[in-house]
Amino acid sequence: MSTTRAKSLVAALLAALLVVPMTAGPTRAASTTLVVQAASQTPTATGLTVQAGQLVNFVTSGTWCMGGTPPTAECGTADGVRPANADEFPLVLDSAEIGELIGRVGSGPWFRIGSISQISMPNPGALVVLFNDRPCCYGDNSGSISLAVGTVVAPPGGGSVGNSGDVVRSLAMAASLCGASASAGAGATVACVAFFVRVLLAWVRPSPAS
Repeated sequence: MSTTRAKSLVAALLAALLVVPMTAGPTRAASTTLVVQAASQTPTATGLTVQAGQLVNFVTSGTWCMGGTPPTAECGTADGVRPANADEFPLVLDSAEIGELIGRVGSGPWFRIGSISQISMPNPGALVVLFNDRPCCYGDNSGSISLAVGTVVAPPGGGSVGNSGDVVRSLAMAASLCGASASAGAGATVACVAFFVRVLLAWVRPSPAS
């Protein structure tokens, strides 16, 4: 799939959202964009407070590195730089790769995020994110990734959620990052388009039969 065609598909999808009828929910969606530094051992606050079971969408762009700076460093995306070697444990989150974007809500457990995902929050609280690494070794990391993150509001009992303004803002926030990732190749482009479809399906839910 060409970059031009991919951008056209994303634009068409966003335009279609403008005419999707939606019912306002009791709480508005929240979204933000931020930069996450690989060398920061302190988790980066997203500014979002979430509820247990609430869906949150994540889209990232960029690369970051472990072990110095390019060209000698090992670099990768928010999906991770590489799996840890046996002598590199423990990590902040052992089940994730070194350099993978991970998250935590309040004092709950760390969980994997990666480059593009939609995750049900495990518990209520403030959402933070982090470059996964050995707790000792953040000082030699370099680079950063851009993160677009937004909540999806689902009122009790089901039904449509949010309103067209909330949806468009949430997806437009991620569109610029997905557009940038198109330069990474067709695989990244297809992943971004698939992500938008998943987000749309999460936002637009048929009301339960009466």
